[in-house]
Amino acid sequence: MLGQPIKIVIADDNSPFRNALKKLFGKTSEVDVEVLGEAENGEQLVRLVEEKQPDIVISDIGMPVMNGIDATRIIKRRFPNVKVIAFSLFDDVNHINGMINAGASGYLLKNISIEDFISGITSVYGGSTYFKTSL
Repeated sequence: MLGQPIKIVIADDNSPFRNALKKLFGKTSEVDVEVLGEAENGEQLVRLVEEKQPDIVISDIGMPVMNGIDATRIIKRRFPNVKVIAFSLFDDVNHINGMINAGASGYLLKNISIEDFISGITSVYGGSTYFKTSL
């Protein structure tokens, strides 16, 4: 366990998926996480980051209103200390490079293990990058 909770914001247009992530954080004893809020699109995400100033954003890419790549670009420009992890079904070079170029510190596929998911969060929080794709 780390000394203080990792403050996280979750962005995904799928409400049941966001709820499942919050439940996962509540059940894991491997990492202390505080979910500060959730957004269903990139525009809401940018506002939420501005309001809450999390340590880490976990963001889907394919969201309405504003996608995760554009939201990440704005977040990293305005809040360079906030780390972004893409959490997506997209496993192609265009989406991965889009998130990297926007400033993401990690890229995780939604079908990864819970252990890899937690490793990604703790690695990025600790200042490293973490990419778990099939490419």
